[in-house]
Amino acid sequence: MSLPAKLHKVAEFYGLVDVRDWQSLTASDVLVIPGVGPKQLDKLRLYLAHRGLHLQHDNEPDYWIEHLSGPADGDDKPVDRSGICPFTVIIDTNETFPFTFESIVDAEGKPVTVRTRREPLYTRGMADYTIAGFEADIQIERKGDDLPSSLAQRRENFEQEIASLDAMCEFAAIVVEHEWSDFVETHPGHGAGVNAVARTWLSWSIRYPGVKWFWAPGREAAEQITFWLLERFWWHKTRSTARRRLDSRLMERLREKI
Repeated sequence: MSLPAKLHKVAEFYGLVDVRDWQSLTASDVLVIPGVGPKQLDKLRLYLAHRGLHLQHDNEPDYWIEHLSGPADGDDKPVDRSGICPFTVIIDTNETFPFTFESIVDAEGKPVTVRTRREPLYTRGMADYTIAGFEADIQIERKGDDLPSSLAQRRENFEQEIASLDAMCEFAAIVVEHEWSDFVETHPGHGAGVNAVARTWLSWSIRYPGVKWFWAPGREAAEQITFWLLERFWWHKTRSTARRRLDSRLMERLREKI
């Protein structure tokens, strides 16, 4: 397959010469160019994938070949892009009951294919979930029935984890598989009174403002929140970088004309 004319304009704008130069751009770098949309982006992804390449912070080539290739007759026409996640979720190997993200759907209700990979994040002082390529930027810790003991018996260790996330990340969160009201009714003991637990949670929310708390009505909702946080951060991060790159390139061109 050949690149659409609009993508040639993207290459010219960023000064790309070799096909491997595309690896220096993100998906947002491509989409920020006026007139270039998701269809052109997916054609580019497939074009690069067949050459063993991919955009920066994008999924690996085999992912795009699997999800964007056409029928088995060799047609490389990209199919409907709905339901495709552009990044890989890293899950800590210490997670004994990890989210599968199989229940994630897009705005049209279509299942989203989320690629995951297990890594020992705990050895680097990280939480349970993050994005490949942004491990130090975003971290999400999942808590379920173990939260009461973390706030009581493991209080000191848990606070150290939260303090580390607050200092390390641009964004960090604790996603709890219970609503606060259910948590209070269901977990009154575990060596700490409800009032003491509430004071601890509120105190840490103030002391470590970089770590947000999300109370979800059950595991499925917690999984959805975790994915949405990762997805929103990925787009926010890559779009912000793309806008800065675009502005810088435009300023360079203005200086050249002066």
